[in-house]
Amino acid sequence: MARATLAEMPSAVLVAELERRGYKVTPPMPDSVNLETFRAALFATIDRLDRANRQLGLVPIPVVRRALAGRAGAEHFDRLVLELAARREIVLVWHDRPAALSPEERAGCIEDGGRVWYWIRWGM
Repeated sequence: MARATLAEMPSAVLVAELERRGYKVTPPMPDSVNLETFRAALFATIDRLDRANRQLGLVPIPVVRRALAGRAGAEHFDRLVLELAARREIVLVWHDRPAALSPEERAGCIEDGGRVWYWIRWGM
């Protein structure tokens, strides 16, 4: 019986095999959620929400997440937003009192590196 190389394995099988070997694997983003498409939708959403609420460019991440529901799952949303922040295309601002947030609102934030990112801004 011929054995498949890692390059020949379907992605789900490949991920399982790598995890079995002890590697931590970050699942790939689905093809339907690419960074360019997400960026355009994110910027348009932030602009629309900012204009509606006059928040001087800062929009709560939980509100943006709800507005973009269906574009990307929670984990993918977080990764895409963090990638755009790493590229300095957006700015994230943490909440100064995350314990004061309701559980629902905190679940809508992005938690990374011990910070609870609450605000998002673009277009500076």
